[in-house]
Order: sequence, then structure tokens, then C-alpha cells
Amino acid sequence: MILHWIRAILVLAATGLRVVLDTDLGDDIDDTWALSALLQTPTVELRLVVADSFGAWSHACAVAKFLRLAGRSSQVPELAIGPQRVGRTVMETWATAQDLKAFPGQVRSDAPQAIIEQVQAAARDDVPLQILVLSPSFALAAALREAPWIAQKAQITAMGGSLWHGTNGTGPPLAEWSVKADVASSLEVYPHVSRLCPLDVAGTAQIDGAEFQELLNCQGQVPVVKALLEMYWAWLPRCPWRSPLDGPKGPADHARSSVIYDLAAATMLPVYSSEFMELREVNLTIDSQGFTHPDGRGGWPMVAGVSWRRQMEWEKTVVQLLCTRGAAAKVIL
Repeated sequence: MILHWIRAILVLAATGLRVVLDTDLGDDIDDTWALSALLQTPTVELRLVVADSFGAWSHACAVAKFLRLAGRSSQVPELAIGPQRVGRTVMETWATAQDLKAFPGQVRSDAPQAIIEQVQAAARDDVPLQILVLSPSFALAAALREAPWIAQKAQITAMGGSLWHGTNGTGPPLAEWSVKADVASSLEVYPHVSRLCPLDVAGTAQIDGAEFQELLNCQGQVPVVKALLEMYWAWLPRCPWRSPLDGPKGPADHARSSVIYDLAAATMLPVYSSEFMELREVNLTIDSQGFTHPDGRGGWPMVAGVSWRRQMEWEKTVVQLLCTRGAAAKVIL
């Protein structure tokens, strides 16, 4: 297994990283920030986007519309709709069936099988694959039930959990949404997670000041940023939750982002620098209420972001990446 990942890292340096993104884009705007960063990173090959969580079809419509607005629809060959569970999405009136119909790639209704096929292809080509989980992991849990071996052929990075701190990096830990939304699915996925971005760091990720102004200035030249901000302005008056709106830097508005949890998680992928976060190995367990415990006896070992080391530099770096494609991507050898 160790030799497999050594070979994978060597290939990564030459060819980049294949990524499968499992997202509930269309609810909180943080998924859109994460997808934007992936699209702007030349060393990321985004092979599949899985629209997951409750109301998965509506999430797929939002993904398709955003990709079209960003001019990047052709960059994603497959869009898969996760297991259908009834639910409303925040942006369901922003994107429609026509947006999904206009997506030029393949739209699939068998998301678990689509994930399995991407892992099979990466194993066949002997290249590394990361599954980035930014949602309640219904589709990935189903894929693991059908093909448990995929956990040995791909690495999983997830945004989820709350280890020592909760909202905005303060207060006691809480049952974080992506975990508690379906504890059974989390119990199937989290034993295989290699890197975790919990609320301890994700809950304080926010961009304002000169960095947000740079985004405003570059949107005319960068379609991805223009699409991101257009969706952000549409999302702000629709958002029903106070936690992402009332970030540690102040309330989300036209000069400051909301809390961008999923962007922090995306930058834990191994094509980005690890110097911005303090990482620690934990032994994670999940209880029946969806609380995540970092030192559980018999827990699952994984590396978690536990605090920021250089948060201001991270903010500047991700804005540079968004505004200048490739400037912030850094392969870690």
C-alpha cells in the first residue's frame, strides 16, 4: 500500500491529480468556492462531479448552471446525480431543468456506479485519485457498500465534523451537518477518510478586505470569479442559516464572504501547500447523534486540520489562485 502511494505521488508530479467531487452545491455557497478553486488549478483533473444530499437533482441543476456561467462546462466530463432523497435546496429557483439539459457532458443517475468506474479507471491507469467529499456522503457510502475495494484505490478528503471547537472556531464541538445528516452513511465513509477538515479550521475560513476587493477587481477578466460572485449575490438573500452568514470577520455582505468551509477542505488536497494549517493525526469516532470524537478508543486514524498556522497567507493565496489560474497550485513532494 505504501509503495502504491509513493508511485502515485511521483505520477502526480508529472500528470496532476484526478479528483471526484461529491458536493451539495446549491445550498451553502462554500461548495461553489471549492469548485471554483478546483477549476482554476491546472494540476487538478476534475473527472466527475456528484451532486449529492437531499434534493440531489436540484443540486445537479445548480452545478450545471454554475459551470456554464463560468465557461467551464467542458472541463467536467461527467455529472452524476446522487441517491434521490426528498429535500428542498436554497438555490432551487436559481437553476432549472434547462440548465441541466444544457450540460454538454454525460449526466448520470447512477452516482455510486459512476464513482466506482472512476476509481477503476485510475487504478487501471496507475494514477492517484482523490475523492473530495463536501456533502452528506450518500453516494459514496452506497459505492463503498457495492465495491468496498475502492477505499484501497482512492484517497478520501472530507469537510466534516467538529473536534474541539464548533461554529466560527469557538464554543464546544457540535454535531456538524454533513455527519449528522445521515450518521449511517458517515459511519460507512469516515473509516476510509485520510484527511479531514473539521469546523475547528473550516469554521473560521472567510475572506474580506483587500483580498475580497481583488476578487471584485478581477471578475471582469476571470469568468470563474464572475460566476462565483454572481451566484454569491443571488445566494446571500436566500441563505436561511446564521452560522455561515455571521463569520468571525463579520457578517457576509458585498465586501466580505460568508464562512467558506468547503474551500478550506478543498485546499487540503495534495496539489496545494500544507503550510497553512496545523495538521494532527487523530483517531476519529462518530456517535449516534453525529458528534465526532478525535481521540476515540478504537477510532479511525486520519490527519485532521486542527488550527490555522498562517491563515492570512492562505486567504491571499486562494484569491491569487482564483484570479490568476495556476498561480497558487503547488504539488507537495
